Amino acid sequence: MRIAKEFHFEAAHRLRFHRGHCRNLHGHSYKLVAEIEGKPASGPAACPDMDMVADFGTLKQVVHSVLFDDQDSVPFDHSVMLCVNDPLCQILEFEQGDVTIGPLRMVKLTREPTAEYLAELLAGLIGRRLKDAYEGDDDPPQLTRVEVWETETSYAAWDASD
Repeated sequence: MRIAKEFHFEAAHRLRFHRGHCRNLHGHSYKLVAEIEGKPASGPAACPDMDMVADFGTLKQVVHSVLFDDQDSVPFDHSVMLCVNDPLCQILEFEQGDVTIGPLRMVKLTREPTAEYLAELLAGLIGRRLKDAYEGDDDPPQLTRVEVWETETSYAAWDASD
């Protein structure tokens, strides 16, 4: 059995070597869909007929910890996502010293921030946090698919079976 939850976040990026408009710094209203799979487990004794793969609230907490509340690194929401080798990364890093605007939220990536790479990267981050959330469970749910939508009609997907 599988369940999925949809999330939205805002971020900017650029693809340095793209031959079209995407080589310019621009933003997207991203949509992320996270899908998990597992065996429906019975609920607490008070509700024994409540079979669920996982609580949607737990999946929300896991994904929010990556997109919005990341304590380990910069959250993705309202960030600028750049490859660490992009000269713009160094320029923006230098500019963030202005205390009147505060530090710039920049996610530094090892590769260009394509939808394909973001789907793979976010799947890894969400998968690890999901595993932590269900630590100690005998048969925890597993992340099976992550879709990253850059526009209403364009997305990249990571699938655990690939």
